[in-house]
Amino acid sequence: MSEEEPKAPAESSAPTSGETAPAEAAPAEKAEKEDEKVPYQIVETISLEGSVKQFKVSVPREVYAKRTEKMYKDLGANVVIEGFRRGKAPRRLLEIRYGKEVQEDAVNALASGVAAQIVEAEKLQPIAGDRGRPGSEDPGLRRPRSGD
Repeated sequence: MSEEEPKAPAESSAPTSGETAPAEAAPAEKAEKEDEKVPYQIVETISLEGSVKQFKVSVPREVYAKRTEKMYKDLGANVVIEGFRRGKAPRRLLEIRYGKEVQEDAVNALASGVAAQIVEAEKLQPIAGDRGRPGSEDPGLRRPRSGD
C-alpha cells in the first residue's frame, strides 16, 4: 500500500558543556516529520464539472488510532478538569467529554495531510479550499466506524 522511504541518520542535538537540552525539542520535531506523510489509498477518483476532482481515500486504522492517541495525550497534558491536577485526568473522562471533538480533529488533520500529498502526487493546482472536508457543503470524509 505505501512505500517506505529510507530513514535518514538521526542528527544529534546533544548539548555541549554548559548547555541544557530543551525538554521536548527532539520528540516534537520527530512528530512533525511523522505527520508529513500519511499513508493512504485512493479508493475512487471522480471528475466533476469544470476543473473539480474529488478523491475518496482510505487511511489505515492504525494511523487514525495513532493520531487520536497523540491528540488525547496532548489534551490530557493541557486540559484543566475540576477535581484533577493538570495532566492527571483519566483518559476515559477525556474520551467522554472531548471524544467527538478529538475524532473530528484527527480526521481533519489526516485529511489535510492526505490532501496535500494528493495535490503533490497528482501534480494538481488547487483553485479552491474546503470542499470535501467535514463541515463543508460536501461531507466527503468520515471517521472509521468502531466495527470496521
